Amino acid sequence: MSSPAATNGEEPVVKKKKKIKQSQIPSLPDDVLVSCLARVSRLHYPILSLVSKNFRSLIASPELYKTRSLLGRTESCLYVCLRFPPDPYNQRWFTLCMKPNRTVANKKPSCNILVPIPTSNSPPTQWLNLVSVGSNIYTVGGSFVNELSSRVSILDCQTHTWREAPSMRLERLVDYGGKMAILWSEFLLSDSGCDDKIMIWCAVIALERRNSEEMWGKVEWTDEVLTVPVACEFVCALSTIV
Repeated sequence: MSSPAATNGEEPVVKKKKKIKQSQIPSLPDDVLVSCLARVSRLHYPILSLVSKNFRSLIASPELYKTRSLLGRTESCLYVCLRFPPDPYNQRWFTLCMKPNRTVANKKPSCNILVPIPTSNSPPTQWLNLVSVGSNIYTVGGSFVNELSSRVSILDCQTHTWREAPSMRLERLVDYGGKMAILWSEFLLSDSGCDDKIMIWCAVIALERRNSEEMWGKVEWTDEVLTVPVACEFVCALSTIV
């Protein structure tokens, strides 16, 4: 049987079914996904958590970090605490991650950025009473110099949750995976002067001992990682193993 188009001397119209491409990754078993995620640098986790609710749940799961440890895939992660005046207790924690396809005008592409972590019940702290051990950050004693307290709070850098702990003593030996992380700020002045900002920069330097007296450093990367209000104050920067 010929189509109406064919009887009129025209080519018949053939309807083609559209092929819908769908990623099969989210449909994989959880244990396979965990094994795959464990092999990915934790710098990519904030972005991967946006793939689906299941990804977000797996990235925050203890099983993922157990697998990373068994596979020898643990790495140093940089955490920064900033204080936002006028409230001295208004402190926020950030962690370093990668943001792909980020290009600054007239500059090379930039992939490193500080992102806020959704911590709850975060106690106010200062540089003097912070210690990082393994995958945890401990705030020991009072919140400020004139406060005395035996309180110890722990930030679990795997799940980004705070919990209380009994009093303890810890040794202080902290670095960024054998490298040096340096943070500094630059002012961004607005035309009106009412909306001035501070741009926070970060550089990672690989260290090498050439002899018993000399230590050499090589800058691996430098990026502007966060822009904050000019009144923001730097509290601390710590590295954990996750």
